[in-house]
Amino acid sequence: MGFDNTMALSGNLTKDPEIRDAGGSKVCNFRIAWNSKDKNGQSVGHFFDCVAWNELAENMTSWRKGDRVILHGRLTYSEWESDDGKRSATRITVEDAGLSVKWGPNTNRPSQPGSPDVLDRVPSEEPF
Repeated sequence: MGFDNTMALSGNLTKDPEIRDAGGSKVCNFRIAWNSKDKNGQSVGHFFDCVAWNELAENMTSWRKGDRVILHGRLTYSEWESDDGKRSATRITVEDAGLSVKWGPNTNRPSQPGSPDVLDRVPSEEPF
């Protein structure tokens, strides 16, 4: 029996995603957050470190801090030695991602250069 380590998660970007080169690949490290309430009704923040690679990383550069995103990926765990001793991290390696429209479309996003606006694609007359 195989082990399937997949997860889906939604939350808000804590800052604008930044892309960098990593040995010939593109990488985007970012963090998402979401809030829940504890048993006393107090808001509790949860933060998740995420990483996206190559084309997915490049596609995320138009996203902005506060955007609500939906991620699909897998948990990854890594260990390394530093000057402070042994370190470890658990993060989400993102395999697919998109902007959430649960509370409406993101209307403050400018169109991508060279792409038609949504309203330009709507026919001005009824087709029948």
